[in-house]
Amino acid sequence: MKIKLEYGRNGLWADVPDKNLVAVLNSKDKPAAPDPSALLAESLAHPIGSAPLADLARGKRSACVVITDLTRPIRNDILLPPILAALEHAQVPEIKILIANGIHRPMTDDEIRKAVGEEVAGRYPVLNHLGREKDAVDFVGKTKRGTPVHLNKIYLESDFRVITGLVEPHMYAGYSGGRKSIAIGVAGIDTVSVIHSPLFLEDDSLRAGNIRDNIFHREAVEIALMAPAQFCVNVTINHSREITDAFSGDMIACHEVAMEAVRKTSAQDLPELVDIAVTTNAGYPADLNLYQAGKGMLAGANLVKPGGTVIFAAEFSEGLGGKEFSKLILEAESPDGVMQTLTTP
Repeated sequence: MKIKLEYGRNGLWADVPDKNLVAVLNSKDKPAAPDPSALLAESLAHPIGSAPLADLARGKRSACVVITDLTRPIRNDILLPPILAALEHAQVPEIKILIANGIHRPMTDDEIRKAVGEEVAGRYPVLNHLGREKDAVDFVGKTKRGTPVHLNKIYLESDFRVITGLVEPHMYAGYSGGRKSIAIGVAGIDTVSVIHSPLFLEDDSLRAGNIRDNIFHREAVEIALMAPAQFCVNVTINHSREITDAFSGDMIACHEVAMEAVRKTSAQDLPELVDIAVTTNAGYPADLNLYQAGKGMLAGANLVKPGGTVIFAAEFSEGLGGKEFSKLILEAESPDGVMQTLTTP
């Protein structure tokens, strides 16, 4: 059987003998929203657990709208205009758009214009969060587990905060979106390095689709609530990267509804563990680099028998990833050497 794998922008074909094929796992595809702008406007006006966006923003002096960076396949050019229109209707005089890069590289001017659209880029400041720069963040406090929380100054100083995100299964957080836009997206390197350290990532509670006892999820929620957004807009997409649904409102409540909706379309049963799993990291932009691709590798590893093989296809058009990760990989002599570096105080 010929199967097209999501690889880079164009895909990659795999030919698997029928006698060896146990299953082809894909999330259930959903049709695109006929009018995503209308869907979003309706979601903003009738949110979950919250007053409408325009009502909440009325009387505020400044607003910060947090959007995802180029590693997330969201159509920010579709997502942003209804949000900005609601803030304009509320007569918020100062509106800034902040790209939740986490500690990823900043987006270029050309990438920003393509991501948000020429009109939005020309009317509003669109700023990169620079998570590695100490001057770009302020210290907010520590979590119960002791994670130091440093968040973007522009975000913290804004009178009104809106976060956006894509909700899909995530190997650490259970599901992406919601609280992660704050806890990772606009956090400083001192925060991200802790929550992405073996202290969290080696815990058995971290797996795609699980949040109930997930310590990463709990930590991210705690961080987000230390400087919460007053409004959240999450979307889901189909295999063609088209918006299918929108979930807006209270940061926690709307994300919970979105996660449950995603669970119903993404969870599948595998009849048995297999000898070989062939998988990818969902193609561009998720397979830009090795750092991002760990998600797909782990998904495959969870499907194989002890001693099984994972065949993983990813383009890595930007190489290994960030400076710290690249340095770690290039200087280590073995996988054990990587782990020794990560676990040495």
